[in-house]
Amino acid sequence: MKKPWLAQISAGVMLTIATASAQSTTARVTKDVRFTMDDGIQIAADVYLPPSGSGPFPCLVELTPYRKETRAAEGASFLPGQGFALIEADARGTGGSNGEYDVVFSIREQRDTAEVIE
Repeated sequence: MKKPWLAQISAGVMLTIATASAQSTTARVTKDVRFTMDDGIQIAADVYLPPSGSGPFPCLVELTPYRKETRAAEGASFLPGQGFALIEADARGTGGSNGEYDVVFSIREQRDTAEVIE
């Protein structure tokens, strides 16, 4: 079932981010954080925090089969400077994550994403 309001919210957030002035700051980075899923598999993630402040921060989360380091390059260079945290994680069975990869957006990958968010 499509949720058109989700696209509108996402577009609004991206528009706000895109029009915000960039700040020249460096994110605080923690590499290879491990999230343990309900079946014991560990998902590897890199966490990028704004350069200052103790949070909590609004956070964007992405699980990707295309290597977390590669996917984070653009977002990690911009989002923390705007006050957003970013969690970029290797999908199950890819990169530094354990388990077996199935297909992109599988039910299991969706559950993994929800667990990382939680």
